[in-house]
This record gives sequence, C-alpha cells and structure tokens, in this order.
Amino acid sequence: AAGTSIVLINGASPCNVYWVAEGAISLGAGTHMQGTLLANNGAITFGSLATNVGGLYSTAGALGLDASTVSSQTSCSNLMGSLNNYALFTKAGAITNVGASAITGDIASQVGAITGFESASITGTIYPSGNVGTFAHFSLYQNGSLVPFSMRSVSSNTPMQSAVVLQSQLTIAGGDNLEVRWNIESGQLKLKNRILTALPVR
Repeated sequence: AAGTSIVLINGASPCNVYWVAEGAISLGAGTHMQGTLLANNGAITFGSLATNVGGLYSTAGALGLDASTVSSQTSCSNLMGSLNNYALFTKAGAITNVGASAITGDIASQVGAITGFESASITGTIYPSGNVGTFAHFSLYQNGSLVPFSMRSVSSNTPMQSAVVLQSQLTIAGGDNLEVRWNIESGQLKLKNRILTALPVR
C-alpha cells in the first residue's frame, strides 16, 4: 500500500531479503522497500516516489518507474552473481520511466524497449534490447544434487576472458560423483582449462 516502509532490524541486510511473486508486483506511492524483487511472468510497477534498496527482476514482464529510486546491491555475497550489478532487468518486457528517477546499477531488457530515462539520474549502463550479451550460470553437483551456495553467474557484453571459480565445502565419500554444470541463458560461451581441485579441511 502507499506509504509502506520495510524496516530491517538486528543487522539484517537487503542482500539477503527476497520478495518472490508468481506474477506481478505493485508498490504504492511513497513505499520504501528493501531487498530483491523477483516477479515470475509478471510486471513490476512502482508508484510515484517509491524506493527500493535492491534489484528489480522479471522473467517475463515490464518494469515501470515513476520518479523512483532503485539501488542495486553490488557488494552482496549471494546466489544472484553478476545480476547484482543490475538495478533493473527483465528477460522479456519493456522498461519505462516517468520523472526524475535515481537508478544505481545497470538497466537491461533482453526483449523490450527501454524508454523515458532522459530525465533520470543513472549510475550505471543502459543495455538496449538484444545487446545484453552472454548470461551463464555455473554450479557444483554432488551425486546429481546441487551443492548449496556453489552457483555463480557471469554476464558480459564484450568477449569475456576470465576465470569462473566455484568454491564449496562438502563431505565426499568413496564413490561420490562430483560434477561441474553450466547453463547458458543467452549468447555464446567457450570454455577452456577446466580444473577441479579438492583440498582436505581439518
């Protein structure tokens, strides 16, 4: 509702707060949110002067701002990986703005126009539709199950030559199967020099 304020207490961080909707998310005017908003197959709409500390992400929906303030959390240590660099991201939908919004972080839509940001203050980069580049996710699996907190995501709009390091602490028994898996959401990725190292922890 309008004027709602989310307050984090006892040292809680917006990095570790997720608002997940199976559908659209709508914030009333003057609302102050904290955390990452994830809309699956739905739009995210901010009322006038609403704010959020965290990113706005949709799998298939538009993102709409109205003199809003959105700050991505680039220092987060969570499973969002390089997506933390994006304040606004949708895989399929337009991103629109009205008024003097303040955006800290990148803005991108894989399929959809990005309009109305001429009067906005943006600390980051706007990536037009079709220029989002490569998105890929890497994970460790033990006996066919995802190893908790092992997933890393990478994104790039230019040819990427960098190392992807997956680290985790786990118990390996004789006969266990340990795999590295990856999923490329968009673009192309060429892998070289894959190295798996196990170090004993005592």
